[in-house]
Amino acid sequence: MTSGKYAGETALVALKIKKYGKGTLKLYRKKLERSFILKDLRSYKDVMENLYKRSDSLMIYYPKKAAEFFSIFTGANCVAKRDEFRKFIVDFVRHRKLRELFEDFWAFVSAIFGVLR
Repeated sequence: MTSGKYAGETALVALKIKKYGKGTLKLYRKKLERSFILKDLRSYKDVMENLYKRSDSLMIYYPKKAAEFFSIFTGANCVAKRDEFRKFIVDFVRHRKLRELFEDFWAFVSAIFGVLR
C-alpha cells in the first residue's frame, strides 16, 4: 500500500509539472529508498522462497499438530494425559521423516534470521 501511495504521489508531481521522464520518476525511487519498503524486500528475498518450499509443513501440518496438542491439553476424555501425550509424540515422529523435520526447522530458522538481518 505504501509503495502505491508513493507511486500516486509521484504521478501527481509529474502531472503538476508536466514532466514524465526518468528525472521526475526518480522521485519514486527516492521515496522507496527512504522508506522501509526496499529494506524489507532485500530482507525477504530469500526468506519467501524457503518458506514457500515448506509451506505445507509450516502452514498446515504444524498448526494442525499444535491444535491437536492443545486439544489434548485442554480436553477430558477419561484417558490419562501422559498416555495421550506419548501417543501424540509417537505419531508425530512416525509421520515426519528426520529429513523433513530438519528441512522444516531450517526453513523456520532461516526465515527468522532472514528478516532480522
